[in-house]
Amino acid sequence: MKDDKLYLIYIIECIEHIESYTKNVNKETFMNTPIIQDAVQEMIK
Repeated sequence: MKDDKLYLIYIIECIEHIESYTKNVNKETFMNTPIIQDAVQEMIK
């Protein structure tokens, strides 16, 4: 049970990071900026 809670906290933190990386970034900018793509992909892993 404790492990599940920690995992959910980790997921929420990853989502928050992704939101910060992509704030004010439209699809075109995202698709043309490999560093943002890499950062988002890393958080999804």
